[in-house]
Amino acid sequence: MSRFLRFLVFVPLLLGGLLLFFVSAVHVAQVTGILSSEHNWKSLIKQVVLPGEDRARFPKVRKAIRPRAVVILDAGHGGRDGGTVAGDSLEKELNMKVVHLVAEQLRKERIRVVFTRQGDATKSLRNRVDIANGYPSAIFVSVHHNASTSSKPEGIETYYTNAKPASAVSGQRRIFDVEQGERFIDHRGELLAREIQAASCELTQAVDRGVKDGGMALTRLVSCPAVLVECGFLSNVRERARLKDKGYRQKLSDGISRGILAFVGKVEGNPYHGIEGPGGVAPGEVSGAGGQLPGNSL
Repeated sequence: MSRFLRFLVFVPLLLGGLLLFFVSAVHVAQVTGILSSEHNWKSLIKQVVLPGEDRARFPKVRKAIRPRAVVILDAGHGGRDGGTVAGDSLEKELNMKVVHLVAEQLRKERIRVVFTRQGDATKSLRNRVDIANGYPSAIFVSVHHNASTSSKPEGIETYYTNAKPASAVSGQRRIFDVEQGERFIDHRGELLAREIQAASCELTQAVDRGVKDGGMALTRLVSCPAVLVECGFLSNVRERARLKDKGYRQKLSDGISRGILAFVGKVEGNPYHGIEGPGGVAPGEVSGAGGQLPGNSL
């Protein structure tokens, strides 16, 4: 009996000793450079157990595909803030449905999508702005549905802000390597708004209410190119019925995503698309030789 008890005590000690030896060996191998610190346990076991020719049969892990751009999608309102309420339509829910459809289209084109809210969460304007400003090289698109005291207005309109405060512009100055006090004019918000407005109205055949330069917090305080899309008027009975229709919503989201992708394509062709720097030319164009010019990498 005593021999059996000693055996029960010995086995865990033996296993623990082997584990300690294995961990110590890994640490020494990493310190000496024999094994890189990026290796995980699975790769280590393969190296120890499998000979080189057998390891060759295991497929290599495919590297992640680099996204073309980062787009921050903001579903307006949420949580305690339901937005416009018309009939059985709640704006915050329609905003989220459109945003998810847009995200689906963008991801097919290798665009990384960041949401300002997940689910029915209450998010302040300040919180949304802070999230967007955490991605200074991104694109920001806020999705809303409109309303009026009159039942007649209808159509799509898209807002942007050209005159942003210095605190918002400073992040873009750093990206384009333009010193404080030097001329720097950023038209990208307006250009993005025009692309989205044109594509959305073309696909939906909605009334085109145009693009508008406004002082909304979500377009004024966000550093990167930022727009706010009003998808239509819930206060208009006919348009509300269209906005609730899945087929129409798909066309609307396709238009928004098509506009975003058109803008991304132009920036990919010209990193200074929509930017005026010192002397009225794009920053970096008058620079001397050497090095990659700064620019909008999205």
